Amino acid sequence: MIQIQLKKQIRDHFLKRRNSLTAKAVSDFSKQINENIESQDLFKSSLNIGTYISIKNEPFIERKRDKIYSCPKIIGKEIDFFKIQKNFNKGIFGIPEPTPSIPVDIFKLDIILIPLVAFNKKLERIGYGKGFYDKFLARFNDAIKRPHFWGVAYDFQIVEEIFGDKLDIKLDKVITETNIYE
Repeated sequence: MIQIQLKKQIRDHFLKRRNSLTAKAVSDFSKQINENIESQDLFKSSLNIGTYISIKNEPFIERKRDKIYSCPKIIGKEIDFFKIQKNFNKGIFGIPEPTPSIPVDIFKLDIILIPLVAFNKKLERIGYGKGFYDKFLARFNDAIKRPHFWGVAYDFQIVEEIFGDKLDIKLDKVITETNIYE
């Protein structure tokens, strides 16, 4: 119960802080985050990128022409990834989802860029609290080959607390505007 309360306090604090960012700050930080993502050798050599469509002042992810991008869509109580098209419809929670919905083979994704609310140096993440990404990432637990899980955040979203539990999936790295945590 303490763990749930701690996560809720952290979540509330960082969502409030992120929501207070100006449009210019989001734009400037996002530019730096994208430069850090693109500087990674693995990104340079990857073709299939799972990403997210930013909402509520999340860092904006630039899509490069030489990559194939897909993003999540909520189906029931889970997410799956679909090829990004030119058009989007508002899905559940107001999150834009690609239309038409063309599913992708998630096991062919090279990298999945994951939004988060907070993270620590052990690469544990706190999301919005619904568990969609944790359930999705758990699908790779027994996979021989899986995508690399990269969290995307602002520097101020790092915390000292250790809050991971057995259902949480650790990230492979977290990329912020000034750091790459591995």
